[in-house]
Amino acid sequence: MVPSRPHLLHVFPSFGLGGAELLLAGVINAIGPRLAHSVLSVYGDYSAAALVDPSIALQTLGPFDRGNAFQIVWRMRQVLHRVRPDLVATYNWGAFDMVLGGRPAARCPFIHNEHGFGDDEETTLKPRRVWTRRLTLNHLFTTIVPSDTLQTIAREQYRVKPSRLTLIRNGVDTDRFQPGRDASVRRRYGIPDNATLYCFTGALRKEKNLDLLVNAFADAALPGAHLIIVGDGPCRSELHALAQARGASILFAGRTHDIREFLHSADVFVMSSNTEQASMALLEAMACGLPCLTTNVGDSNTMLGNPGAPFVVPRGDRFAYAAALRALTDPALRSAAGLANRRRCCDLYTKAAMVARYEETWTAALQICSR
Repeated sequence: MVPSRPHLLHVFPSFGLGGAELLLAGVINAIGPRLAHSVLSVYGDYSAAALVDPSIALQTLGPFDRGNAFQIVWRMRQVLHRVRPDLVATYNWGAFDMVLGGRPAARCPFIHNEHGFGDDEETTLKPRRVWTRRLTLNHLFTTIVPSDTLQTIAREQYRVKPSRLTLIRNGVDTDRFQPGRDASVRRRYGIPDNATLYCFTGALRKEKNLDLLVNAFADAALPGAHLIIVGDGPCRSELHALAQARGASILFAGRTHDIREFLHSADVFVMSSNTEQASMALLEAMACGLPCLTTNVGDSNTMLGNPGAPFVVPRGDRFAYAAALRALTDPALRSAAGLANRRRCCDLYTKAAMVARYEETWTAALQICSR
């Protein structure tokens, strides 16, 4: 019998302000207090917990001492014994120790979530990780993926059976993220109203390949144009040094909890990643009616409706990227693309549809495994 208020344990490598973490916080808030949740962050960051509605029962489990290979198995099992969840959800490779250590001793269903790869697998998957997934994922209730690209990888590389694989497309709140203009960012940074403003939002990590963005923007030599980079991360200092060396008009806004004022001030959203799957930052910009420039990684081209250049360019191609930046100085081209992006979000990538699919999948796992 399904408990009256099922308790879900979510295991992340880090519950910081990243895409998968923000997505889960949004799903938890949308479903509301019908479910109780605990979160284990293997590396101790619980920043995203602050985004969960206080009226919802969310317990953070504090620091976790990994130890050696044998100790981590034992400690994962201790977490399960202490929390006694009705369902365990693990996220990405960094949480796979819970699958390996906890699942054999667990009395509840497991769902694994694959949201993408770090810079260590941006071009080639690690064989040990592929084989580990092959040996384990078909023994879980299901593996959730957000993109066609990851679904293909799961089927062909991890050899997950179709019955053990669930595609849930990422979705954005199209009421919260909608077209609008906000001059506050331009005033804050001294950007003229008639200047073309390109905007990136996201974590400043190696796999985002922001060196390419900075260099391509400088190469494009766009008179009066500005680039604003919103977010923080380990690459910030080197990116700042590169921007200064190139002498381009590039601003670093740091981290923010609400990026809408930046999107509403921008003319073009830009993303130069070496690896993505179904970027939430891209969806937020699309929902705000912005034209978007991205590299051809993951489902980015599909999400934009397969438009090709100048909206999608080959990964790592600095010269094609600079040419696309130049092409997007055309206001008419930007306007048409922004309208099309907004329509695609409203038709195909809504938060309501995404939340319904997560709740449906969690409920199915609880029902089947409680019989």
